[in-house]
Order: sequence, then structure tokens, then C-alpha cells
Amino acid sequence: KLPDPLSREERDCILADMRAHYDERVIAYFQWMFFTGMRPEEAIALRWSDLDLRRHVVRVQRVRTFKGSERDGSKTHTERDVDLVPQAVEALRTMRPHTLLQHTDRDDDEDTEADVFQNPVTRRPWHDERSQRDHYWKPALKRLGIRWRKAYNTRHTYATVALMAGAPPAYIASQLGNSVKMLLDRY
Repeated sequence: KLPDPLSREERDCILADMRAHYDERVIAYFQWMFFTGMRPEEAIALRWSDLDLRRHVVRVQRVRTFKGSERDGSKTHTERDVDLVPQAVEALRTMRPHTLLQHTDRDDDEDTEADVFQNPVTRRPWHDERSQRDHYWKPALKRLGIRWRKAYNTRHTYATVALMAGAPPAYIASQLGNSVKMLLDRY
């Protein structure tokens, strides 16, 4: 299927609606998705050890698939670095007290192995993307009267907004973990 990105205005309305209705961990997750272009299975497998906050970069090096199983690499079985814009860094700041600091309180030597994102209801890492979609994404779009699109379109929104802002296609493709040809064919 062709990508079906949201407009910047729709993106901003969705995040504002979520701020009014949901726990900050939900907002941080969707803000991360809109501003990194990561695939859901990559984002939910993200650990604090994957981040270089001095350089504002995250290494995508594993995915979490259905029911929480993990494997190294990404959908394309390769690792990549994703540059973090200020909105993505803000999402990390939101998550820090919920996941990193909670984990370090346990006197673990592997404090940075904590997952970044967390289900606010279970206080456990997300094991797939269904809960985010069904409990938060769908209701927000419905409340706002925004035409239904899959939450995966946060990724397509990232790519489209970056292209419209004049970012080089090769750079955007590398951020997404795609080839330039695929990026140009799809967008």
C-alpha cells in the first residue's frame, strides 16, 4: 500500500489531544514515533544502552516482534544510527524517571539495559504495538475527526515532513533504514 502520512497539523493535533487525555508515557512514545521515523518493533525494543545522548544519536540494533520475542538487527537485519531532533530528546527526558531511574534504583550493574518505553498501565515494556494502537491512537483520531490511518503512518509522516523541509533523500533513507530508491519510489 502507498504511505498515508498525516500532515504536520494533524500530527500536532494528535499529540496535543494525547497530552490532554493520556499518561505522559503514551505521549512520549508517540512523540518519539513521529520524530524519529522508527518502526514500532524497533522503538519498543529500544534500551537506554542504545542511546548516545551526548551526540543525540540512537543505534537501532534489535526488534521486538509479536508477544515480546526479540532478535538482533532491524526489519532489514542491519543496524543503523538515527539522529535525534529536540522533540525526540524531549520524549527521552519524559521516559527517564519512569524507566531508567526506576531500573537503576534496583542496584543493577546493567542499569542502561532497561527498556526506554513502558506501558503506563502494566509498568512493563511494550511487547507489541497493539495496545498503543487500540487504547490510544484510535481513540485520539476518532476524537479529533481525523481520517483513520494506521499508527505506522507516524513513520511515513516523519519521512514526508523531512522531505518537505528539504532534507536530502539519502539522509532520510539512512535514518529510516531504507534505500534511496525505496524512499523515492514510496514518497
